[in-house]
Amino acid sequence: MGYGINTDIQTNKIWGSVISFYVQVTTNRNNFDSALRAWGATLKPKIFFSEIAQPGIAEVTVIIHNTTMVTGSSSWRSPDGLNGRDPGRGGTLNLKDTDRVGTIIHEIGHMLGLCHEQDRKNDARATSVRGNYLFGHEVAKRSWPNCKNYGSFNPNSIMLYGSGYEDKTAPDQDDVRTVFEINKK
Repeated sequence: MGYGINTDIQTNKIWGSVISFYVQVTTNRNNFDSALRAWGATLKPKIFFSEIAQPGIAEVTVIIHNTTMVTGSSSWRSPDGLNGRDPGRGGTLNLKDTDRVGTIIHEIGHMLGLCHEQDRKNDARATSVRGNYLFGHEVAKRSWPNCKNYGSFNPNSIMLYGSGYEDKTAPDQDDVRTVFEINKK
């Protein structure tokens, strides 16, 4: 099904039924809106997104950077400062104005509690994929106990490097089921 935050360790429900966000946009937000609609369509009626016009009140701040002014990759940063490791407690979604819809869906997946599918434990298929994506930070994450397997390996996951997720226009249904499983408490 998927790979996500270990709810045996984090015992509180990750998100409430409404996730509020504020968008600080320095440029075009069309792809962000498309990605949010894609998640929103699959998460209803259990989880909704609500845009708030005032900074500092929303749980999530979305910053869409002009790529001529920023370097680095897009990311979800939770209060612990780690990508996707502490969702449901607010944070910042840093995006680029050139990000494709699939990339933004991937980053929202981190925000919702999903981890990289290739980092799942005890699965030969994940190990095979992971061998092609051994970034320094990915190697470190593999030993962290705060993610766990939810069902079997998902080769269509929006969270799987090398799956062409950048070109996808919606999360995979197994990703959605994993988000529901993570947020069921």
